[in-house]
Amino acid sequence: MKKKPSSKSSSGGSGKMDSSISKDNKDYDDSYFKRMHRRAQDKFHDPTDEELFIENLMGNIKGKEFKLCKYRHSSACLVWLLENMNDFNKSRKIIDKISPELFTIEWATDVNTHAVLESSYDILMKELAKQKNFETDTAKWIIKWMDGVAKFVIDNLKSFLNESTERENHLLITTMEALGGIRIGRGWNRKNMRFGNAAGAKIDLEAMISGDMIVKEIPQSSKHFLKRLAKTVILDAPEDECRDLIFSRCTSVGLYLLFILRVRYTELCQMIVKKLVEIVFATDEIRDHICQSANGAYIVEIMLLVASESRLSKIWTKYLKPNLKLFWRHEISQFIIQRLIDAIKEENLFCDVSQDLFPDLKELFKIGRSGIGVCLAKNCHDQPKMQTPLVTAMMKAFDSYEPKDKQLNVVPQMLFYEPSPNTDRRDSHSRRNFATQIWLYGSLMLQHMFTYKDPYKLSKSLLSMSIDNLMRTCQDRSGSHVIDSFLQSLDVEMKHKSDLVERLLGKYHLLACNKYGSRIVENIMKLSNEEVRTAITQELSKKESLLMKNRNGWFVAKNVGIHHFKKRPNDWRDVERGRMRRTREFGHFNQITKHRPDNMGGDHRPSFGGRPSFGNHDRRSSPDNRRRDGRRFERRGVGRRFH
Repeated sequence: MKKKPSSKSSSGGSGKMDSSISKDNKDYDDSYFKRMHRRAQDKFHDPTDEELFIENLMGNIKGKEFKLCKYRHSSACLVWLLENMNDFNKSRKIIDKISPELFTIEWATDVNTHAVLESSYDILMKELAKQKNFETDTAKWIIKWMDGVAKFVIDNLKSFLNESTERENHLLITTMEALGGIRIGRGWNRKNMRFGNAAGAKIDLEAMISGDMIVKEIPQSSKHFLKRLAKTVILDAPEDECRDLIFSRCTSVGLYLLFILRVRYTELCQMIVKKLVEIVFATDEIRDHICQSANGAYIVEIMLLVASESRLSKIWTKYLKPNLKLFWRHEISQFIIQRLIDAIKEENLFCDVSQDLFPDLKELFKIGRSGIGVCLAKNCHDQPKMQTPLVTAMMKAFDSYEPKDKQLNVVPQMLFYEPSPNTDRRDSHSRRNFATQIWLYGSLMLQHMFTYKDPYKLSKSLLSMSIDNLMRTCQDRSGSHVIDSFLQSLDVEMKHKSDLVERLLGKYHLLACNKYGSRIVENIMKLSNEEVRTAITQELSKKESLLMKNRNGWFVAKNVGIHHFKKRPNDWRDVERGRMRRTREFGHFNQITKHRPDNMGGDHRPSFGGRPSFGNHDRRSSPDNRRRDGRRFERRGVGRRFH
């Protein structure tokens, strides 16, 4: 057999294993597995070709499965077989040979070995989920194998933890996932835990974890091993060792354990949170060291998210409230305050936290801690009692509360806010071009605030903006979302939506030629009634040549149907009426009136002279004409674009 050359492996953890090939490679032909690995990456000619390939590979690994796990190309072939055979009985034959009784620390911590074990776990958990109960022969075998691996890991836990770093604890984390019947880590990072996820959607930790569950219910033995694991790593460990491990060397171990126990073993999870809180806040020095480091602060954030409401209230009252400014002033520990706000569900606790933060909002924004403001605005969705106080606090923070007429300035102040150049500018979005771009955090806060039960003052403030600033907002990446939020809000008065659409008349062709403004034009066209659509399309049709020269304008012209509006207006109107019956978001707009910038409470008189009305006037054509025009429109294949 051909011996493997003693070159270094490209996999970080497999170098030691590969160096031992010369001693025990009598049954191992690396060149064969290298060829088979390359062949597996190519397409097979037909199912028979793939079957022959699998049969050949299975024949060459038979009886050597355990040994071949630790080499680069042979382990890759094993992983390919497990993931592509689609036959559990064949997979079981391979996994059965990888017996937990044969495991050693050196073998189990190898990166190539872990890839095989990870694929094995995936297959076993999916198969276990298909079983009716845990009493079937297949379920018993799966549980026995998984329990064997768990026992090996926990019995040798100190060896794993003493030598473990973030790169070397693969098997420990995979075992925790398997015991919990869940795969967490693939979509979990700090970015997803912050306000940027799903356009600022509120974090629902339990729902996010449950979405990754593979097994609905876990066996009782898995709970037993989870408890042993939690006791060894945290509950029974000395505080110094636990602090060094969870908050410094192996933060992922603590994270995964908290995630899994949150949905699988709630009581144990709260016990761990209590112990970790005591460790974090043991002294001021330890608190600052943990909460002001990236890894330590992230663990504290997760602790707050998994904590029960009563535990969260105690943490706030005893540890966070007395040191609130210390936390939000620091660029890292400020995220702990953000997660605290996200975690709160109880009204009284949220009121207490908010009232302590509201007076300092101005300073928060000035030093670049604007994410806290976004979290407050987001949480007020579920706390209607605090919506008005938050709007008032925002007005005070942006110097737009007194005198009363300055309240019209709050929206433009939030959109075009510029942090002080003499303060901390490490805010991730503080390096924007202030002359052209909207402040991201102001945009995010307003998107939430326009969905409150009474956004009257904010609506009046938005409408008070000059047409230049309004166009800047519509044509900005962040600002366009504010306009969309305003138009789609169920709580913004229809007369205010009508005023905005009227103010943009004469500017729709400019919006249509902009990447972000074109989206606003299309949204208004989708949601408005016939007369609004006709007025906008008429304006766009006059600028058809300009639109056709611009990529965004071309798409708007195509989607709106400018050509058919000019050539076959009756057909165009019939299609628009059909769409209007399906979508009536703006169906009750008031009539367009002449906007008066100097009088926000202006005289809304009906307009004449052929200007369109935003009322729900559905002037239908006769049934015969509608049927005839519709046939002609559909026959040309144009009508499909308008549905």
